[in-house]
Amino acid sequence: MHRQIASLSMATALLAAACSGAAIKNTDQKVPFSARSYPADAPASCPVDDAGVANLGFRRIVAIDEHTVRFELCAPDPAFLEKISLAPFVINDSGHLLTATADGSMNRNPIGTGPFYLESWADGSQIVLNRFNGYWGETAKSERLVFNWQQESAGRLVGLKAGTSDVISNIAPDDLAAAKDDPGIAVYPRIPVNTAWVEMNNTFKPFDDVRVRRAVGLAIDAQRITDNFYPEGSVPATHTVPCVIRLGCVGAPWPARNVDEAKRLLAEAGFPNGFETTLTLSDSVTGFTPQPIETATDIQAQLAEIGITAKIVTLDRTTFKSERKAGKLSGILYGGFNADYLEPSDFLKWLFVDVPRRFGTVDTSISAPINAAVLTADPARREAYYAQANDAIRNLVPLVPLVQASAIAAARSDITGFVASPLEYELAAPVSAPGRSTLVWTVADEPLGLWCADNGTLETAKVCIQVFEGLYGLKGGNAEAAPLLATKCEPSADGLTWTCALRTGVRFHNGESFDAGDVLDSFVAQWDCASPLHKGALSTFNYWHLLSPFLNEESCSKPG
Repeated sequence: MHRQIASLSMATALLAAACSGAAIKNTDQKVPFSARSYPADAPASCPVDDAGVANLGFRRIVAIDEHTVRFELCAPDPAFLEKISLAPFVINDSGHLLTATADGSMNRNPIGTGPFYLESWADGSQIVLNRFNGYWGETAKSERLVFNWQQESAGRLVGLKAGTSDVISNIAPDDLAAAKDDPGIAVYPRIPVNTAWVEMNNTFKPFDDVRVRRAVGLAIDAQRITDNFYPEGSVPATHTVPCVIRLGCVGAPWPARNVDEAKRLLAEAGFPNGFETTLTLSDSVTGFTPQPIETATDIQAQLAEIGITAKIVTLDRTTFKSERKAGKLSGILYGGFNADYLEPSDFLKWLFVDVPRRFGTVDTSISAPINAAVLTADPARREAYYAQANDAIRNLVPLVPLVQASAIAAARSDITGFVASPLEYELAAPVSAPGRSTLVWTVADEPLGLWCADNGTLETAKVCIQVFEGLYGLKGGNAEAAPLLATKCEPSADGLTWTCALRTGVRFHNGESFDAGDVLDSFVAQWDCASPLHKGALSTFNYWHLLSPFLNEESCSKPG
């Protein structure tokens, strides 16, 4: 039985109690489950485009009965299951969610249904999880799971060699040979689901001329960059979206390097002797930029062959991302994107619809078929739309795809049960360290917190998915969406509703039973900016836009 929080007056009262020092777990009045919806009185208004066509969004979420939830959509969303499989959409206990967000303790006091629960968090040092023996599924192989962090790949590898770590996150290309030569270490290449590219903003000269942008694309040898600066398993990019993603590589592939044609285009555009520009990048190492300075230096050399003199400029990660998003960076930019879910819209809609200012003006020949594909359930029609969009990108060259990069995890060679996920959604429960009750996992950085809805970093997700579960989760070496807290979610014939049957017999770490109210409240906490639950360490809930606009968005900008 769970607390009902449909009423804001009840929520307000409970918040006041929590803030006054009342206990936050298992002491509040409980009421039997009752069917309810959000919004309770009428469906939310659907966003529409300029032509009056509905865009993605929620109309209503309904807890039909204790074990059934219905999501009513504004438009069909063929990637719905992949999206709700992500770590920000895990399910929290209703009562705990309300009280913990009220006093700010959600980040360090998580209550999930996963195979591990939080024992302790030593700031700057480690997170300790214990095995949850009341877990509904197969019990975790290890009694304890310890996460620690080390930013440098070489440092992570030292710990693995010394036996102080059992599993480590990504190995830099320079460290791969040492890992492979050690018989005590096993390496696990991941299927590449990211793309590195160079991009140009067409509001800045001379990149307002498509001939110049095409020349840049023809000047760069993607195979050379892949071979010299990216780890084993990486491949030259033929499209913006990685080919391992279904419908990602439709339409014509990117043309091969052609220096003579690049020079001809520059001359035709009025630059027979080339020009000077900048090549700007973040100084941070990522999965798609494993050696950013070295790679940028080689791109610089290749551009020089057609007369383009590019000065390398490095920015800190935050500045680079914010300035690029705002469309304030001129010249040529080196960066990329790692998939959040395995569907082309994750790349294409984000790039050319959600944050298009980075390219200046996005031509409708690119954006229109993307918008159509996102709302089309039929696979054949979606493929045609994506092919149209990819051909337009190839023709207009807002970006030049370079490499789809493989990230490589590593573990002690006696470890069993480890499966490398393309999205790095690796589960610890099946992993066993023979003769050791504690499994030690070293990642690149400290998580931001465990209010998973409000913390969008990969390091946060790695821990979240051990403690929490969603209706679906990304499982296996292909990161396919598979049922977790739902036994199934099925769309209606028109794609406008998804009905989820929930698993029975599931309990949270605090002993509370799982039901449809927990699902509704977990989603509403992100959806409604006016909800008292819409609070966290960041209070941005950045991943929600994948599913829907916020309700009462004006409240999101208000402090507190």
